Amino acid sequence: MSETIRLAESENIIQDQNQIADILNKHFLSISAPDSPDSKNHPSISTIENNVSSTADFNFTSVTKSTIVDLLKSLNIRKATGCDLIPPRALKDGYPSLSHPICSLINQLITRKEIPSIWKHGEVLPSFKSGDAMDKTNYRPVTILPSIEGPGGKRA
Repeated sequence: MSETIRLAESENIIQDQNQIADILNKHFLSISAPDSPDSKNHPSISTIENNVSSTADFNFTSVTKSTIVDLLKSLNIRKATGCDLIPPRALKDGYPSLSHPICSLINQLITRKEIPSIWKHGEVLPSFKSGDAMDKTNYRPVTILPSIEGPGGKRA
């Protein structure tokens, strides 16, 4: 994001972008609270526990070129370019030439049981909701993911 954020914190105006990044990071962590007792009772956890056997193997199956074509053609070109630096539009427009190599790559990764480290990263950016722009509680985290997420991902 190119806008400069200023925050009011303890009656001080914070303009240093590194301090703001730290403040927002701590705030985003506090609102996600993965270690809170309530997270263990979240409906998604119950759904997983009720529908997946704890002894079941978790395996990815090979993908077909037609699956990759469908995924590439359905990419939202308005999504931001992720840390892989591949614009979704390039993948969508290039699907006739890219679908076979991407299919081969993903199937090799499935066979090797590997996921490139760059596909495990996302860039978390603050997104202003509404209200006072200097109040950290008026920002929500938005994660920009790679255009290709491979096995288990939904983008390509």
